[in-house]
Amino acid sequence: MTNLSYDFSGLAATDKSEKPDQQKKPTPFSLRLSFEERARLERDAAGMSLGAYIRERLFGEDAAPRKTRGKFPVKGSAPRSGVNCSPAGC
Repeated sequence: MTNLSYDFSGLAATDKSEKPDQQKKPTPFSLRLSFEERARLERDAAGMSLGAYIRERLFGEDAAPRKTRGKFPVKGSAPRSGVNCSPAGC
């Protein structure tokens, strides 16, 4: 193993960006459904997102409110999409 790959492996193994007091988010839960099961779920949800419908059915009034992103961009940040760019470039 070369010094470069050894140094990279050592640095990559430590994650300094994560704070020790910060808790990790739980991993997402995945559920496989048959075509018929999903069709029934979508029909019963009647326009609600499937996640919201399942959460409501499972937890009812006890469901914790979902966190949403802010509606306004951070002041001074550039737009993330190329919508404002002309064909000649940004």
